[in-house]
Amino acid sequence: MAINHSGLIGIEKAIGQLQSQRKIEVAAFKSTAEHVASSAMTIAANENIKRISDQLAKTSQKLYRSRELKVTLGWTITSSILGISFFIATNILSYQFIKQTVYEQARQEAYKQASNEKYRASWANTETGKLAYSLAKVTDIKALATCKKTNSGWKIIGDKKNVCIPYPINKNINGWRIPSQ
Repeated sequence: MAINHSGLIGIEKAIGQLQSQRKIEVAAFKSTAEHVASSAMTIAANENIKRISDQLAKTSQKLYRSRELKVTLGWTITSSILGISFFIATNILSYQFIKQTVYEQARQEAYKQASNEKYRASWANTETGKLAYSLAKVTDIKALATCKKTNSGWKIIGDKKNVCIPYPINKNINGWRIPSQ
């Protein structure tokens, strides 16, 4: 094969142009590949950042809710304990105050009246006092009032054991003497 010199120069020129075109295409390919790789990496990085930030947001919301629940529960329990304690303390103090003032005053007044000879004498001179004295002379007034006189023919009945009724002993119904007036 014989190639002339001008054909050789044409081939060398074509090879040079091809190599030059190849360099341009390689550079363009590198640039495009770098651009595509950079874009892909940017997209992947943005997606990872978004996923990480979403995960952080969810975790921080869970932690905040948990902390808020603990704080709210703590305040609720503390408030309840304080309220109950205040209620109990108020009731105890009120009871003590009433006991020391009203009850003691009433007890002292009753004791004064009971120990006061004039008060006892004034009651003894009433109709009730005279009747009680007459009953005490003829029977045991305590047994009469409590319905506990043995073999008397009277017994206690009722849910609260507060009713005294007669009952027969050997077909006889018993009673007691009524004092003369």
